[in-house]
Amino acid sequence: MAWTTLARLAKHGIAERVSHGVYRLRGTSAGDDHATRAAWLQLAPDTMASDRTIGQGVACRWTAAAIYGLGAGRLGPANVHQFTLPVRRQTRREDVKLYRAVLSDSDCARVGGLLVTRPGHIISDLPHEP
Repeated sequence: MAWTTLARLAKHGIAERVSHGVYRLRGTSAGDDHATRAAWLQLAPDTMASDRTIGQGVACRWTAAAIYGLGAGRLGPANVHQFTLPVRRQTRREDVKLYRAVLSDSDCARVGGLLVTRPGHIISDLPHEP
């Protein structure tokens, strides 16, 4: 969608800006993971969420655990969104941590449309968490 269309929709209250380049229709549920979802969408802004592959970023570690509702009482760094990518990338966002690893399709699942590492993979990652 063209940025001019998004700006017009936001101006008229039809859409609201969630994060830079990420909008949602007003009245739709933001969900508990809206900040994580917005950060994930920013990793590949030219690709629709439904068309994304593991090569464009997968929620991992404490972020993935929180999406599954795992880790009661300890959800890792507060307000930090963790993603795994197959290539080294950097971000200017202080609330986003990127890891480099090659994942297979069997390591990941779609949860509410978001690509997330599976619980078995989360468990193997967490001992390496700083």
